[in-house]
Amino acid sequence: MKTLERIMVAADPQMRSSPALLYGIELARLSGAPLDLLIFDYDRLIDITATLVDPDVMERARKQFLDERLQWLTQQAAAIAAQGVRVECDAIWAPRLHESLLAKVIELRPGLVIKDAQQESALQRMVHTPADWRVLRYMPAPLLLVHPASRHPPRRVLATVDTWWADVPSPHALNEKIVKTALEIALHTQADVHLAHAFPYKPLFRAPYRQLENAYTDVRRTDARTFTEFADRHQVPAERRHWVEGDAALTLVDLAKQLDTDLIVLGSAYHSTMDRLLLGSTAESLLYHAPCDVLLVKPDNFLEELRHHINLESVLRAEGLDEKAATRYLHATERNPQGPARVAA
Repeated sequence: MKTLERIMVAADPQMRSSPALLYGIELARLSGAPLDLLIFDYDRLIDITATLVDPDVMERARKQFLDERLQWLTQQAAAIAAQGVRVECDAIWAPRLHESLLAKVIELRPGLVIKDAQQESALQRMVHTPADWRVLRYMPAPLLLVHPASRHPPRRVLATVDTWWADVPSPHALNEKIVKTALEIALHTQADVHLAHAFPYKPLFRAPYRQLENAYTDVRRTDARTFTEFADRHQVPAERRHWVEGDAALTLVDLAKQLDTDLIVLGSAYHSTMDRLLLGSTAESLLYHAPCDVLLVKPDNFLEELRHHINLESVLRAEGLDEKAATRYLHATERNPQGPARVAA
């Protein structure tokens, strides 16, 4: 499935014309992709009072709540359609945002999901788990988090690959997907694509550990060579390939600032610790500190892996779908083997 084959935007529940909505409209206009415009929202008070009032009253309150949002979406859709964009809209009752989004992605099969990035203070991040994290960890489709100060469409895209993944079953496939996703966005936005990899180790050798220095030098040399070979296969010009050293997230953020990057594309394989879904420390840290929009790409087998950690059938049933929808989604997202994409013609 191509990234811009179908675009889904999770619109602002406050019914505002947010950066994510504007980004989605622009990408749909440039690519010709149909646009699904949805609001996922929930009023806890309505559910709390459900035990105190007639069920019909509660259902009417929920319907009125969603109808207000659907009416606003319909107005937006009319203006979007006037620009030549095919658009559909819906309002979803979503007490568990990540599960509702997951179900809608499986049902609609978008190639790209766009959402506003939630801005959290450092204290809030320490005390609460932002809603974005669950969405990010459960999302099988490429997810574009739009920065409040987004400059869209992007003019410079930074595709970050990890050519040293040893704990991922198919690292090369994910790297290829990152590059191809970046190239597809760039194709429609006339953006420049740069390729980056961070070697996350720094030498800290002191006696009596200096004998490790030779081993470190060999690892560093191998890492640089592997990245060079990857860049060569994709015919990346020398001035657009960046091999950096140090903490991966921090060095990539610094590089993005130096390059005046508008969009960072990165991948995240599945990680699990004590049954908790994780993106990986690099991805999570980069998402917190990125100075621009971030597009997160998952492996093609992510939904199958997710099935081992959550009761997907129960989630889909709660959202009005069945397990067959997941099978159809997996079939639609099967990857067709292709040669390496070229960053520059």
